[in-house]
Amino acid sequence: MVKFIFRITFSDKLGLPPLSEEDMIKQMASFTENLVVWGADDVIDAWFKFRNNSIKGESSGITIMFDIENLLLAIRQDLGHPNKGLTKGKILGLFINDIHDHIK
Repeated sequence: MVKFIFRITFSDKLGLPPLSEEDMIKQMASFTENLVVWGADDVIDAWFKFRNNSIKGESSGITIMFDIENLLLAIRQDLGHPNKGLTKGKILGLFINDIHDHIK
């Protein structure tokens, strides 16, 4: 999932062709399938929130970006990282230059 997120984020800058809708659906289905079996509860919860907010179309792009950050933090925690001191926007700030303009 992390590789998928970065592929979407950096395709233009790396000169890669954008992923097709079919490729994105395959990636998301594969992640969901593995998550059901192997994912920690917090990762499943973060994925559920991200996916639902994305599908509904009612959430802003900013909300969805922070949902992605929460998913990445949950994945890190599942891998044993304490995420100590990683306040809102720090993970996103690694690849989104103006994220701090959107932190309330």
